[in-house]
Amino acid sequence: MNYFITIMIGILLCGGGMLEASVADKMPQPTPQAAQPDAAPLLVNLSYVYRANGQGEFLPIKEGSVLHSGDHYKLILTASEECHIYIFQVDSANKIFQLFPMGSFGGVTLNNFNPVKQGETVYIPAESKSFELDAQTGAEKIYFLASRARNEELETAYQQLAEKQERNSLQEQLAAIDQLLKYAEALQQSAETAERPESVTWEENGQQFSAFLQRLENVRDGVSYVLTFEHR
Repeated sequence: MNYFITIMIGILLCGGGMLEASVADKMPQPTPQAAQPDAAPLLVNLSYVYRANGQGEFLPIKEGSVLHSGDHYKLILTASEECHIYIFQVDSANKIFQLFPMGSFGGVTLNNFNPVKQGETVYIPAESKSFELDAQTGAEKIYFLASRARNEELETAYQQLAEKQERNSLQEQLAAIDQLLKYAEALQQSAETAERPESVTWEENGQQFSAFLQRLENVRDGVSYVLTFEHR
């Protein structure tokens, strides 16, 4: 995968706006945290769902699923113990943005912060809102990372990126994004999904919806799970 992007990073939030930015300085090279082989795995239940053009029922997004511009989508998760969750999305133009944690987006207050509480159901971006796919088509990846402890190195790397987005140094921005994505790739190990008979229900725009959750197996500290779908 080519880890270089243009100066824009963005995503449409239903009822919200576009996030745009440029970055100046090169971020420090993160050092991937080693997973703890003797620690019990984290039990995380996760669902990626979408509605075609924002209409009808929510359907599951699976590896290799095909979505289209204008489709609405959201993430739903629960954890068996308190933990820190980090979720990034990368589109075909290698634009990267953070889905979680996220305080607000497009003028909408979300208050999606770490740590995620034990047994709490987290809706991303919110129970009553969804993201909307923009016009940038091609393969998209969602990186999901979980750890018991706060990952300050990853937070710092992304924060430095966000704070320097008001400047216009394309060359250094490319290097910064490259490092952040390689960091996520370096953490990727063998987290896998298994179907669970558990479901969640929520309401959006006056309609009630439900979705089945998947359990992420072998989720150890610092291990990531990557979902790829096709955006047409």
